[in-house]
Order: sequence, then C-alpha cells, then structure tokens
Amino acid sequence: MPLLLPAAMLVAGTVCGITVWWIYFAATATACCIIFAFTRYKLVAFAMALGALGAVNAKVRIQTEAPAQYSGKTNHYKADILQTRIGDTSQTLTLRVTDASVDSLHLSRIEPFYATATVPSFDTEYESLHTIRFAATFQDTVPKHDIPDEITAGDIQRQRGIYMHCVLPDDSIKSISPTPGIIPALRRERSKATALLLNSSLKPRTKEFLCTAMLGDATTISRDVRQDFASAGLAHILALSGLHVGLIVMLVSFALWPLKMAGGNVARTIIVILLLWLYAVFTGLGASVVRAVVMLSVYLGARILQRQSSGYNSLCFALIVLILADPVSLFTIGFQLSFAAVAAILLFANALNPVNMRHRLAYNAMGLVCVSLSAIIGTALISCIYFHNMPVYFLLANVVTSVLLPWLIGAGALLLLLEWAGWDAVWLCGIIDYIYGTVEWVARWVASLPYATLRHIYLPAWTLIPYAGVVTLLKIWLEKRNVLWGSIFIGSVCMLTACTCLWPHSTDSSTLYVARTTYHTDIIANIAGEQPVLITTATSADRGAAIYRANQRYTHFLGKRGYDSLYCVKDSFRHRMLEWRRPWLRTKYASIAVISHDSLPAPPPAHINYALVCRGYRKSIRNLTDLIHPDSIVLSYDLHPKRAMRYAAECDSMKIPYRNMRCDGPWNLPMATD
Repeated sequence: MPLLLPAAMLVAGTVCGITVWWIYFAATATACCIIFAFTRYKLVAFAMALGALGAVNAKVRIQTEAPAQYSGKTNHYKADILQTRIGDTSQTLTLRVTDASVDSLHLSRIEPFYATATVPSFDTEYESLHTIRFAATFQDTVPKHDIPDEITAGDIQRQRGIYMHCVLPDDSIKSISPTPGIIPALRRERSKATALLLNSSLKPRTKEFLCTAMLGDATTISRDVRQDFASAGLAHILALSGLHVGLIVMLVSFALWPLKMAGGNVARTIIVILLLWLYAVFTGLGASVVRAVVMLSVYLGARILQRQSSGYNSLCFALIVLILADPVSLFTIGFQLSFAAVAAILLFANALNPVNMRHRLAYNAMGLVCVSLSAIIGTALISCIYFHNMPVYFLLANVVTSVLLPWLIGAGALLLLLEWAGWDAVWLCGIIDYIYGTVEWVARWVASLPYATLRHIYLPAWTLIPYAGVVTLLKIWLEKRNVLWGSIFIGSVCMLTACTCLWPHSTDSSTLYVARTTYHTDIIANIAGEQPVLITTATSADRGAAIYRANQRYTHFLGKRGYDSLYCVKDSFRHRMLEWRRPWLRTKYASIAVISHDSLPAPPPAHINYALVCRGYRKSIRNLTDLIHPDSIVLSYDLHPKRAMRYAAECDSMKIPYRNMRCDGPWNLPMATD
C-alpha cells in the first residue's frame, strides 16, 4: 500500500489546517526537503509534501468564520443556489455568494462565501444550480442550543463552512437564471429525471425510493420509511454509494456486451468509465459516489493498461482526490462512513469467508454475508458516535435485500429510459412495485423484531483509537488462524465492551438548565446520578403535551445521562439539591422566582437572587422589583420578542443586571459542585 502514508499525511494536514496549519506546514515542508535531499525515501518525501499541501488547502478553502464586512449590512449580491430544501412554511436555500456591491447595477467579484437564505413563501419555487441576484442583510448564524450537549442544525452548517444567513422575500430577488456551464446543465437534468419517475405509473412509495436510490434526491423519501430502513440496517441503500455505482457498472457492462464480443473491449471499458463520471456529475458528485467512481476508474484503467490494480491503493487515491478537491468533505458523516466501510470490506470480506473459492456458488452466497458483516465492522462505532444506535439484525436484512436490489435498480433504470422515450410501461411498473414492496416489507418486518435496534449509545470520539486496535487484532487473527491471537482478540473485545458499558454516561455536575421553549418555560434540574427533574410553567391542560414534547426534545440529553424520561413535578417538590414551591425555586447557591402570572404570593420566602420572567407576566419590571427585589432579571425565551425588548430596555434604564435568553441563549445555573 504505497499510497497509505501519503493519504494519512494529507488527512492529518487537512485536520491541522483549520487550527495550527502553519506549524504543520513548516514541519512537513522542512521534513520533505531533508528527506528528498539526503535519503532515497522519495515516497516519504512525497507524503510530507502532500501533508503540507493539505494544511495550506484546508486553510485557504475551509471557512472558519463569517466574513465580517458583510455581516449586518444591506448589500446587493449574486449567488449560486447549491441546494433547495422545502419546509412546511418556507424554502431554505444554500447559497455560494460570488459577487457583492452596494450598487445593484455594478457587482464585483469577491472571495466566495457560503450562506443560507430563508424564502418565506412558495410563490416561486427555487431550484438548485440557478443563479440569483438579490438584496439582503446577512447575519452571523449562531447555533441556537436548547440545552447543553446538543448538536443543532447551526452546528452542522458551521462544520460545512456556512456562517451567514438571511431572509429573502420574493420581492428582494431581482433576477434568476440557470447557472452557466456544462456540469450545472447536466446536474439540472436530474430534476427532469425525477419528474419522469414521479409522473410514472409507479406507486408513490416506489417513486420515492427510486428517486432517492437512483438519482440521489433524498427530499422525496418519507420519514417513516427512512426510520424503518435505518432500524433494519438498510439505511445505506437510501443513499447513493458504491453499491449503486457497482450496480450501474453491471448494467452498463451488460448493455455493452455486444461491443466486447466484437473485439472492442478497450472501447467498452472507456465508455463505461465516461458513463460513470457522467453519472457522478448527474447525481451531484456526492463523496461516496465519487469515491466509488474513482476506484472503479483506477481498476478499469489498470485493466486497459494490463497492470495489476490494488484495492487499497485505489481507495487511498480516491481519498487524496476527494480531500484535495473538497477538504470540507473530510468532516462529513457520509465521507467517513463510505471510506470506513470500503476499507473494512477490503480487509475482511475474503478473510471472513469460510468457503473455498473452488465452490463458486457457495463462495459467492457466503460473500454477501461477509461483505455486509465487514461493512458493519468498519462503520459500527462511527454510527454509534454520530447516531447513538445500532441495528441488531442487519445481516438478515442485507442478505435478503442484496438479492432483490440489483433487479430493482435495473428495472428502475430501464423504466427511466422508457419514460425518456415517451413510453409508459405499465407492466414494468407493476414488477417494480412488487419488488420494492418486498424490500420494504423485509425492512419493516426486521425493524419490528424485538430489540431490533440498540439505542442510546453515547461514546466519546476517542474510543475509535482502541476500536481500531481491536480491528487490527481481528485482522491478524484471521491471517494467523491460531489460538494465541484468537485469545488476544477475544480478550481485547471483552475489555473494550466492559469499558464501554462501565463508561459513565455523564460527568457533569448538578445544574439547572432553563431551556429555549416557545409557549412555556422548561426548567431541567440535572441532579448528578439521579433522574433529571422537569419543572414547567405549562398550564394544567397543556402539561401532558408539554411533558411529551420535553421527553422527545431532550432525548439525547437524557440518553447521555442513562435515562429515557424526565420526572415532571407539579407545584411542590423537595429534594436535597433543590426545593420548588411555585413560584419559588431554591438551590444551594441561589433563590429563583419563576414569574408566569401577574399575581405573586408575598412576601417571598427568602432573598431572591434571580427573577425568571416568563410568558404570562404582563406588568412592568419596576412592579416586579418593588415586590420581590431580585438581584438580577432573566427574560425567558417564551416571552413575545417585543415584550422581551421592552423589558430589556426597562432593565437598562433601571440599571438592573439582566439576561435575555432570546439573544444570549439558554441559561445554566450550577446547583452544587459535585
């Protein structure tokens, strides 16, 4: 694997490029010069040079902060629409802003930056790969966390380099036109292909699946189908990957079989490579698709040149190409899962197969099981870290669907060609509906089995290091096939499992969290080692719905602490860590008045440190301070924005310290130093 070291150095350089890029660049560049000048290890020198290039590439191309010159100012812009997401009441556009000016008639080129825009109407449906000119005021995207340990859409956007947001009414958009270029034009054809499938005689759920699995249009698939496929361990077939690219290669190769019989094998291979890259561009150049296309192109190119190809080198080459082209992709979940799965398949698929290759049929049948098992070995821990769950019966689901999926994709491709030709093949639609119905039934049946999914798995990212060690021991055992290495592997698995089970869910101290909620205020008392307590200002009629929403909303918060629900208290509650007698809340270090009505019981039971003003209070801050004399005011998120602004102005005039949760985020207050 000569490309393994260069690929590893490039990955390290890209990671360091967003932090200490100049240190890594100086170190690798110096090492490259020394090794190249005084040794014969030219490959090591190449790896060092690639690492230095990766650091510079990441520094230049990965945006780590918002462009301050455009924040909070109204300008005219020109931008390319990269993605469109349709919501219930608005459209969300992902933009690449390329031109800007204070004059709408004279735009000038700028350093491009990425942003999102909300269009609060559906009068015009905006499509990706179009260019718009508009006037807007961009603001920095600040991740709005409801509670700690939470990953929000804002955090994910910032990982992708999106730090700006604006609101675009239809009248602020001056013009819209298709983005020029061959590649955008080809990618726009995907919308036409999607429309052809949606207008066919297929059943609605079959249409959604084919649009997702063949064209990469994930906006069409329903939430319940996605959930069933994920619980059954079949989520990978809903995302374009090497599996789908491999099926496309099989179909194209079969269609070009007459060319091979005529002696045009080289021409056939070249056509396959060209069609693969057209398909990658057509479907949006996703990381997993590009990875598969690069690897297959290297493999097929080696066949043309009559050279031996290595799957490991092809994988490393694809990694290098993708990171150099788009360093942000290294930090995306799809990129990591795709490369981890393929690496594991290359390492273990053949080694796990107990059937001799001389028994071809049995070997291939068992190969389906071994490929699925290998992919799970590579992606299991990554999936647990990101998604916090693990499907149990993935082998059963994948073995069954692996037989049906080639027929389903092949029939779908044939139907798309017939629809393009203007022929609605009703008979073919019936066959496709039947095959997909079987696949969906298998997914739903497997997902409904007892303990189909292990949930609430919360592990730190550093567990990937010992897990990699365990995987390495498994590979050695499969190569050596002796009792010693088997014992070492089993022992390491037991130790890793024990450490994982004994790993504390949370080490944080006892803290009060006042969450961002809209129609009432939720206060979560996180008592270390005990079930979290929920205090809510919701009315008696809305309390049941409020508790349900809180348990759904704070699932990850609870899971990290080893619980699946909140203990909701009513108007009176006493614990060693806190006491709640509505509206008075006391902890070891603070006394809080939770104000959700105009009338308050007086006098307060003790000196009030904080007055938490919530929805339902309509009097002035002066009336409140005259009554309970708090040291500080906290304006809850459920207050109307105008009322919150008025209360904030009143606090400023009275010179009272205050916190506005609408601007400052959720409020955390320690209860003890555990």
